[in-house]
Amino acid sequence: MLTHFGESLTKLPVPAAVRAAANLWFLDLFSPGRVGVVAFFCISGFVIPYSFGGKNPALSFPINRFFRIYPAFWLAVCLATLVFAELGVRSTTPSQFLVNLTLLHRMVGVPYILTVDWTLLIELLFYVSCYALFLVKRIHSFPVHFAAMVVLLAIALGGGVYRWYHPMSSLPIGIPTYLAAMHFGALTRMRVTGYGPVATRFFPAALFLLVFGAAAANTLAYHHTKTELIGVVAANTGYLGGVALFLACVYAKLFVSGPAQLLGKVSYSVYLLHTIVLAIVIGLWPFFSSWIMALLVLVPAYFAVVVLVSILAQRYVEKPSVAFGRWGVRRLEGQARIGSKRTT
Repeated sequence: MLTHFGESLTKLPVPAAVRAAANLWFLDLFSPGRVGVVAFFCISGFVIPYSFGGKNPALSFPINRFFRIYPAFWLAVCLATLVFAELGVRSTTPSQFLVNLTLLHRMVGVPYILTVDWTLLIELLFYVSCYALFLVKRIHSFPVHFAAMVVLLAIALGGGVYRWYHPMSSLPIGIPTYLAAMHFGALTRMRVTGYGPVATRFFPAALFLLVFGAAAANTLAYHHTKTELIGVVAANTGYLGGVALFLACVYAKLFVSGPAQLLGKVSYSVYLLHTIVLAIVIGLWPFFSSWIMALLVLVPAYFAVVVLVSILAQRYVEKPSVAFGRWGVRRLEGQARIGSKRTT
């Protein structure tokens, strides 16, 4: 939320010094948003491989993940379509809208509606890889996740070398580095839950490889780039900051207070809805007589409204959707048991 507001501030009618400070803080030296993204991916790796539960995990995992991700995403796409059209931010064709609902639009070259959904595509890729590892009974293998992380970092390095010599390339280096962070999250889970001497011995090597491999790939990819919003320093400090924040949460047990847990509960809706609210805030900016007054009024309102609508979305969309998915799994498992008894 903070980063996307800061990026917007660089395009609003504010004094040059304020615009320069926003550029420096959010785009050149440090990216709080990238910290959040990397920490999020590490947390996904910490959690998702251990989400294969129930009587038939091969059935329950994809169903539960679908109802966890898609209904709230559909709500955000619908709201974004309406709000952005009303504000004149961007128009949406019916075919673009329908393809966006699949969450695969970026893979087929269809323009996005919701700017932040690129992280969800990477999340889905990780789901697919975890599902494959589960099917071959390697989902909780430290060597497999370690090897996957190393391969992904090698791919990122190769892509970084290519972009070093092709500054106009938009080859997505972030995909392999973020997927590597997810596998590192899985390795961290194994390390802290007593996987065994292999995890204890090789976890420091995994951390070393992630930090230096991702930093090298980011440096190669961002140093000469003409296609990225943030600079090479911000790309690296943001990524390393996200890994550090994740490890601090794991080992120091940060964010265990009630308000922090509430924000954690609604964080998916915050992620989906905040750019929609931000568009409204930017639309209201010209109605204020001075930029200071706009800042004092609209920034607190921005944060408050995002949290409020996210609480409502979590309660009335996310929570019922997850419950419906679990109900569906129970029904399917029950029918499978009945069919098995009849066959017997």
